[in-house]
Amino acid sequence: MVHQLRQRFGLDDRVDPWVVSGGIGARKPSPAMFEALRRMSGVDYNDMLLIDSEPIPWIGAQPRDVHGAARGSALVPEGFSHPVIDGFAGLFRARPTDRA
Repeated sequence: MVHQLRQRFGLDDRVDPWVVSGGIGARKPSPAMFEALRRMSGVDYNDMLLIDSEPIPWIGAQPRDVHGAARGSALVPEGFSHPVIDGFAGLFRARPTDRA
């Protein structure tokens, strides 16, 4: 299943490591998923990016200051402060700035 997800999104050469909860034997929103990514990558929680179409993973991500984006099909929880994207290209759109 993990291999199929990697192929489906065409990100094999662009995302490393790629952590899928089922691939490490964790269920969302288990903190084990984020801890596995931290250990595999050496990246601090506040430098991680979570992308998901379900609100459940955010329960495990929020206390760890993990950044994220919700897929457009997500049921976005009230007060959700992260971007909502239609696809991976949405991560690279120009963002408004506070500069005048």
